Amino acid sequence: MRADPNINPAHTLAGTTSGESRHKEYIPVLIGARHAGAMLAIAQRTLSKHTATGAIPSVKLGGARRYIVAEIQEWIKAGCPTEPGAGDAIRQQPGGGEG
Repeated sequence: MRADPNINPAHTLAGTTSGESRHKEYIPVLIGARHAGAMLAIAQRTLSKHTATGAIPSVKLGGARRYIVAEIQEWIKAGCPTEPGAGDAIRQQPGGGEG
């Protein structure tokens, strides 16, 4: 059986049955800075600056800074506000980042 070149093996579910159901894509809930910067099409320095001021919503897990995809999407819908603390306002909105 040949591997499908259109499917990233890192995005497949293990332990599923054979056939197409084996290659279900998952949607990440948390992403790192590199992927968040790519998602927003901004430089790492810009992402770091806005994260440090709380403009872009993020969470700290251990020593790693992570971005909740749903909150980044809400931040974009809000017009990408860059005021300090804007990310906290996104998190506090009903439905902000949850679900």
